Amino acid sequence: MPFLKEVEKKYHGKNIEFVSISIDTKEMENAWRKMITNKELSGVQLLAIGDWSSSIIKDYQIIAIPRFILIDPEGKIIDSNAPNPSSPDLIALFNENGI
Repeated sequence: MPFLKEVEKKYHGKNIEFVSISIDTKEMENAWRKMITNKELSGVQLLAIGDWSSSIIKDYQIIAIPRFILIDPEGKIIDSNAPNPSSPDLIALFNENGI
């Protein structure tokens, strides 16, 4: 998370929105909300109820987390397996796409 927070800060106000989707059960919702507050997470924070059976997991064929997906403003997937925020390849991908 530290690398994600750093990238979010660096690209704040640019042509990018960071959306984090947690997959979990309804019973864990309060713990998820506390974690967002305690870790001071920014960007858009969403919760997909249903754990590994949630539609986001099925629709994007996610088999491991974390998973980073870069989607353009029109909703087209640029990279369905984008580099992690700790990788310099992520910044290269941003640059290639005019972010």
